[in-house]
Amino acid sequence: VLDPAIAPEFGVDRAPPGPADGTSPALASDGHDFLLVWQSGQAIVGAWLGPDGHALDTGSFVISTTRHTSGQPLDNSTPSIASNGSGFLVAWQAHRYTGSVDEYQVRAAHLDQTSGVLDPRNLDVSEESQLQLSKVAVASNGRGYFVAWGRGTLLTEFSGVVVGAASERVVTVRLATIRSRTFVDNPLGVASDGEGYLVAMGQTGMRVNASGALLDPAGLALPGGDAIVFNGQDYVVAWSERPGA
Repeated sequence: VLDPAIAPEFGVDRAPPGPADGTSPALASDGHDFLLVWQSGQAIVGAWLGPDGHALDTGSFVISTTRHTSGQPLDNSTPSIASNGSGFLVAWQAHRYTGSVDEYQVRAAHLDQTSGVLDPRNLDVSEESQLQLSKVAVASNGRGYFVAWGRGTLLTEFSGVVVGAASERVVTVRLATIRSRTFVDNPLGVASDGEGYLVAMGQTGMRVNASGALLDPAGLALPGGDAIVFNGQDYVVAWSERPGA
């Protein structure tokens, strides 16, 4: 076990427009600076951090829209973020009440430090559905991105989409349907080896190439998949276990 030097903690958030509470932080680096994103009220907001981790003078800014095209309010939550080395993609859950039913959707936006939010109207990554979203995860292969999500409660349907470096979706991939005992039983993680992606859905894994083709339709057996990274040679997964399970 290494013993790294840990700097003192410091605050990085500056109150954005609207509620100033902050939850569900996520962080990524482009190799030089960092982009920190979090949920504040109904919005997804972000702040640029320098190489030393301190906030830059630009302050925080709003990434998500808080209104649907119908004019109804959107609740945006639990962001995930990745960088391709020159820009960033932030993906999150969006929810609206139509007046009769709840609709859930995955939305996203590209950003870079020069221009800020490149998709001010945000991207519709998934279709709207009455099936509640459980997880959203995003990774980059150094060029484009792959966004994965799960829907449902006791039966979780996982899907994903390849998103280009520009503001376009490439192809949607149906991943797997996994039965779980509770809503939180099926974790979700995505990582890239610089070419394709490995999606970890609990004890099931699937590889997807850069074009969105599913390479393991039958699935790969994993010991778990709460978190996944690529270390330059292999994928490494980490998971939690219940005592006595």
